[in-house]
Amino acid sequence: MPWLLSLSLPLLTLSPVIAPDLSIGYQGETGVNSRWLLAAGLNVSISPLLAVDALSCLILMPYANWNGYSLSAGFTYPAVPALTLQGGLQQNCWHDWYAGEDRLFLLLNSRITNRFTVGLGFCHRQPFSLIGNRRQNLFPEWNMIYQLSWKFLQKDRLELNAKLGNFDRLEIKNPQQFPFGIGGGYRLAPEWKIWGNCQTAINGLSTGLISLTNLDIEIGLQYAK
Repeated sequence: MPWLLSLSLPLLTLSPVIAPDLSIGYQGETGVNSRWLLAAGLNVSISPLLAVDALSCLILMPYANWNGYSLSAGFTYPAVPALTLQGGLQQNCWHDWYAGEDRLFLLLNSRITNRFTVGLGFCHRQPFSLIGNRRQNLFPEWNMIYQLSWKFLQKDRLELNAKLGNFDRLEIKNPQQFPFGIGGGYRLAPEWKIWGNCQTAINGLSTGLISLTNLDIEIGLQYAK
């Protein structure tokens, strides 16, 4: 079977690439929260077909506490290398509001060109309340998730891209928000890379009262070998 052969050959020559990263960031939303975060992640490319990503995040300020985590896996079918199917789970907690949310998601990314990528999928949200040591699940819902990325600058060590989408590594924004921003990275050495993201979001398109109330900034260091 040709499709089975194309699937098994890359798995027979496993050469895992392990890439840990550490980042610090600020997350602010008017009337909701404002906090500094510290995140540690690990991305493992098991083969050219399969990669696994894990992230854990802590709140540094205004108080130290647990913020959330994510765990996902991405699979690329060798016959269609421009398509990657990604699935996983996320959790975020908002201790000021005694609330949190679990998410399951599935996302299909398509590399249209070397510089332009489009992703479309869906997620299941399970909000919950946290009162004392008791957790109570609230009404779940399904949402669409999307992301568009355009790499508008690429040089030997530097790359910059523009983003539009409600999906990122740790969070899936509400459908009423339309996040956009820029991100990029600079390779300090063959095995070291510094990267950053800056993002805001448009709110209120449905009501006509458009406002920018979100600000997310993150900078990190990644080692890959």
